[in-house]
Amino acid sequence: MRHAALLFNPRAGRRRGAHALEQVTAQLARGFRLEVLPTRGPEHCRELALRAVAERLDAVFALGGDGTLRVVAGALAGSQTALGPLPGGTTNVLAGAFGLPVGDPAAAARALAHAEAREMDVGRCGDDVFLMQVSGGLDARVMAEVDPRWKRRVGKLAVAAAGLAAWARYEFPLFELEVDGAPTVATGFVVTNLAEYAGAYRIVPQARADDRQLELLLFRGRRRRDALAFALALARGRHLARADVELRAVERVTLIGPGAAQLQADGDPFVADPPLEIRLSSRRLRVLAPAS
Repeated sequence: MRHAALLFNPRAGRRRGAHALEQVTAQLARGFRLEVLPTRGPEHCRELALRAVAERLDAVFALGGDGTLRVVAGALAGSQTALGPLPGGTTNVLAGAFGLPVGDPAAAARALAHAEAREMDVGRCGDDVFLMQVSGGLDARVMAEVDPRWKRRVGKLAVAAAGLAAWARYEFPLFELEVDGAPTVATGFVVTNLAEYAGAYRIVPQARADDRQLELLLFRGRRRRDALAFALALARGRHLARADVELRAVERVTLIGPGAAQLQADGDPFVADPPLEIRLSSRRLRVLAPAS
């Protein structure tokens, strides 16, 4: 029987993961000898994942949000220990991208109990990693303004409220970028490793997690109505046809300016001091996923 650790964030997704823990462990025990380990924060989560690599465990299951998965992936990338993504957060984009039921951690655990590992690409943003995307613009500002306490209480409603508030006062500053050595500017950008974005949307439909390249979407709208129109077009899958949108396959994107730029990586906001390099990592990640 394979050996694994189950890391869970007791506070993620309005404690959805913690509430489902007994059912999740029962499902995973069908295929793994399991050690269950609650995490006290990102650094503790990373330490536990690194320990699993050192002990050569077959897998680390992470029951939490996309931020928890990103932290665990940073420790596992380049090793033979696979990530088992279990949806315990608010949006669970990565779990959904791999065909797992995002609203049912126990059903996802059942699907992964006998799953085999596949390799996926990992992005690097400075010294950190990302699995889905790094972006700058209105969406990053929204994530920075979400109140974590309200997010734990009301989930996506907290994100929607922060989105309306940020949109009403956003001023669309320009980002100065160097894209594979060529300068360009935009009011928003997304460097993506996966097609999936913010849950149900596909920001770059042709993006694949195993094609050894990243995709860059540039947005050059300057008005609030441009951002609103983009969001509506994204919901209908028509955003790539807009005149203020450009799409490129890229190897490297460097943020040149402005200073103290508000960005987000896999849903986690952060402030970057240029220059900041975003590229594909040389290390890949093994991920447990259903065969389909």
